[in-house]
Amino acid sequence: MDEQRAVVRVRDEEVPKAAAGLKPKASLSFNGGPQRTYIKAPAGINQFSARVFQTDEYSGLPRTGTFNLQQPVFDGWKTKNAMSQAESMVEASRQALRQTEQQTLEKGATAYMNVLRDTAVLGLRKKNIEVLQEQLRVTKDRQLFGEVTRTDVAQANAALAQAQADYAAAEGALQNSAAIYQQIVGEEPKGSTPAIACASSSPEP
Repeated sequence: MDEQRAVVRVRDEEVPKAAAGLKPKASLSFNGGPQRTYIKAPAGINQFSARVFQTDEYSGLPRTGTFNLQQPVFDGWKTKNAMSQAESMVEASRQALRQTEQQTLEKGATAYMNVLRDTAVLGLRKKNIEVLQEQLRVTKDRQLFGEVTRTDVAQANAALAQAQADYAAAEGALQNSAAIYQQIVGEEPKGSTPAIACASSSPEP
């Protein structure tokens, strides 16, 4: 989303650039420096019928400056069209930003609901383990009195093992949902999802 906001800022800057087409333009130039001139000019013919030349040499420090100011009056709607195009691009980038914001909010709400769902599932898995642990304890006690067989104990053990596997899977799902939530929102889920804490401490087997 930050990238899309940066695009909007860049597009906003294009509008004043496009409007600069009809603004006054000024330029200033200045030249100066030492100058030395050598002149050689014909000066007639001497007594030997040879051409004679006259030379002259002078130096100076000339300076020249130029200031130019232009005010465009009409450029064939070039500036107007450029401004319209820049404004259209700004509006398009803003619409894209709004769409990105809506998508981000939707993803955040979905991630939040997934965390709530997986938190509830993890809580149920934990309670199921507690029930099956008690059931296994009772089954072992009944075996001591000959009321049940080893098969019943083995079945109770298998049910508890399956419940613990289901708990581990639910714990992984919750951690994954929490990671996605943090990636979208920028912080860990907390407050309204207290059952996340139980993901860090599995129930005793």
